[in-house]
Formats: sequence, C-alpha cells, structure tokens
Amino acid sequence: MSAGKFPRPVDLTEYWTITDHCCRWCRSRILQRADGQAYRCMGCNLTTIPGAPVEAICGCGIRREGQRKGSRSPFECGPDPFNPSQIVVLFNGLPISAQVQP
Repeated sequence: MSAGKFPRPVDLTEYWTITDHCCRWCRSRILQRADGQAYRCMGCNLTTIPGAPVEAICGCGIRREGQRKGSRSPFECGPDPFNPSQIVVLFNGLPISAQVQP
C-alpha cells in the first residue's frame, strides 16, 4: 500500500442520500448530494444544477396550466396510501396512478 493514496480525503460530491421525493418524469426516487447542492433521479439520472431546488425535477414541483407562480401546487410527494413503503406523486392526497381512468 503506497503512502500517497490512503486515506483519501472525502469528496462530498461522490456521496448521495435518498430523499422522500420522486421524479416527475419517470417516478423513481430522487437522491440528494451529500453537500446538499444538487439532486439526481435514480431512474433516469436527471440531475439539477448546483443550488437548484428539488422541485426542479420532483413531482411536487408540477404546476397546473394557468396556475400562478406563487400559489401552492396540488401535487406533493409522499408515501403511497396503499403501499406506505413507496414514495409517489400525490394529487389531492391520492396517488396519480389511482386517479387515471381506464
């Protein structure tokens, strides 16, 4: 073992933690970089620019057409009422998939 390689300084841009948000495009979970400056989707790998909020790629950032910029979105991320271990995009408290008509 060479003295120059270990221990290596910790680079916080290499470590990610799982959040209670899901991607607005592919519905996969979103990761937060350890330094808190960026977010990335586990499924489609979409990543925010440093400093952007999680709502930039998260389902809870979806706005309805004609909705004013400052008003609260009816979409939010949270546990699926039918499967609490899964985080989904909710619309008025119900998963989006439960509201789709066949």
